[in-house]
Amino acid sequence: MSNNAPIAVRRFPFVVVLAEKDAPTRATLAALLSCDGCRVFQAEDLNAAISGIDKLNEIAVLFVDIDMPGWESLVQHTLTTAPDTFVMATAENEPIPEISELRRHGINLCLRKPLLYAYVRWVLSENVVGRCVA
Repeated sequence: MSNNAPIAVRRFPFVVVLAEKDAPTRATLAALLSCDGCRVFQAEDLNAAISGIDKLNEIAVLFVDIDMPGWESLVQHTLTTAPDTFVMATAENEPIPEISELRRHGINLCLRKPLLYAYVRWVLSENVVGRCVA
């Protein structure tokens, strides 16, 4: 993961569920999101993610690793629990499906790893910040 572009400081006061099977990616992204003001729930697998979603209120963003088994169920469960959630998928090993296929599953955007955090911040500011209340 890279954070190599200067960007204006903007606080993101919302809840993010980070379902990522790769521990270093999960920890790094969680730390960066936390520094930006997000409340981040980290999950290493499907069961941990669903358990966290069931305990959280007002989920704004779900990051889901499409290399993780059961990701489709996780997206469906999240959107049933919190229909306004912005769903961002990440992929490293799996080929990224067509956007129409991803949208059919409820995914708004898919990013290839390694992630560029400046782009993640831009996506959040453009798609989530205006919808969330602190």
